[in-house]
Amino acid sequence: MKKITLLILLFLGLCIEASSQVQVAWDGPVGIDIIFKRCYVKGNQCIVDFVIVNNTNKDISNFSTSHFASHPTAYDDEGNNYEYSISANQFNNAECMIGGKKLGEVISIPAGVSVKAHMVITSFDEYATMITLYRHDFGFMYNNSHMNAKRVEFRNIPVSRD
Repeated sequence: MKKITLLILLFLGLCIEASSQVQVAWDGPVGIDIIFKRCYVKGNQCIVDFVIVNNTNKDISNFSTSHFASHPTAYDDEGNNYEYSISANQFNNAECMIGGKKLGEVISIPAGVSVKAHMVITSFDEYATMITLYRHDFGFMYNNSHMNAKRVEFRNIPVSRD
């Protein structure tokens, strides 16, 4: 009986761990991967890091977010909405960088290379423990043809604090 109880508790622990994983949904082409790295709070800023990996055999040119209506948006578990303004290049008064350039600037991603995306949300709620949804649209040239916007969504991002 003790073994069965222990196995049930172990199974429940595994289920809890699996459900707390950050969920990544990407509708872009096969071979272009989005990998969540970390989310942490420093002072009143929340920093979200992820990488964009070009696992294709082709270079990606004109990777950008500047020409699409939907822009980075985040929601926390306290009900707050943080929205990025492309025209002001601010996410609540903080810069966002992809591949070392500001959003709206065009970057290229050579085949087999990763680029870092670094998003900062200022005035982040002091009681928030999770970003329930982070949504970001991208557009880029691939195989010499312009593609429509492709969306990445991260769900259930735990926020680590000092």
